[in-house]
Parts: sequence; C-alpha cells; structure tokens
Amino acid sequence: MKGETQSLHLQKMMQLQKHHPEYALVLAPMEVKRKSLKHLTKGELLLLGLTYLDLYLQNSEGFCAKVVLSYRNETVKLQIVSFDKMSADTSNSKKYEKVFCVFGRVQSRTLDEGHNIEIPITELHEVTLFWEDKKQAAGLLVMVEDEIAIEITEVYNG
Repeated sequence: MKGETQSLHLQKMMQLQKHHPEYALVLAPMEVKRKSLKHLTKGELLLLGLTYLDLYLQNSEGFCAKVVLSYRNETVKLQIVSFDKMSADTSNSKKYEKVFCVFGRVQSRTLDEGHNIEIPITELHEVTLFWEDKKQAAGLLVMVEDEIAIEITEVYNG
C-alpha cells in the first residue's frame, strides 16, 4: 500500500517537470479600443473577426511558428507550417490597446516545419487575455453568426 502511494506521488511530481522547451499557444495580437477594454464585463462578447483560428507558438524571445489545426476525436493536432518573428511592439495610439490571446502552454522537443504536436481538444476552449503586460481577463471561445468570438468569463483588472 505504501509503495503504491509513493509511486503515485512520484508520477505526479514527474508530470510537473518540464522535459522539453515550452511555448505559448497564441492568436496573432489584435487591437481593441481602450474604452471597450476599460468597461469589459463578465458575459460580454469580444468579436475577433475570424472565421478560423490563426494560431502561433511563441517563446519568451518572440520567436513564432505558425501552426495549422486538424481535429482527431478528442485531440487536436498542431502542424507547424512556417516560422515568423511576431512583433510585440505596442502602438502609440491613445484609442487602441494591443491584446494578446493565450490558450496555454505546449511542450515540444523540436520545432521543424511539418512537425506535429498533439494536445487535448479542451485546451482550445479557454483563453487568457493580456494587455498592458498583465493578465487582465479570461474567456471561452464561442461561435457567433459563423464568426469566432471570446465570451468573457472573468475580469481581473477590477
């Protein structure tokens, strides 16, 4: 009995260890009116203007790999299509704020064109929104009249 408990504990500890480099699964940054972000509330919809997800893998240096999705039962396969350097420059506009949508973290030992990474399908439902270099809101992906939108579930900026 004690051996089983120790092995389960060891298994949980090993799952927390990072074995491969980690990348954020993100949408391309978008600009949203500051006034809209200031008055963002739970239950509000943020229309993205997209009919399909245009996703990237990004590390801390801003290195990005564009990925294409393909669905398979309860998993999603991310296939690396090309490599880009996504600019994280902020605009000096007083009306707009650059918003970053992050789906989560993905581990992959290699980043080569054509490489496939499998993730659970549930990873693509929850989104975290960042602006002003802070985590500001959380939401869920929804479809509204054949357009992808984010339904805000939580607002952190007060």
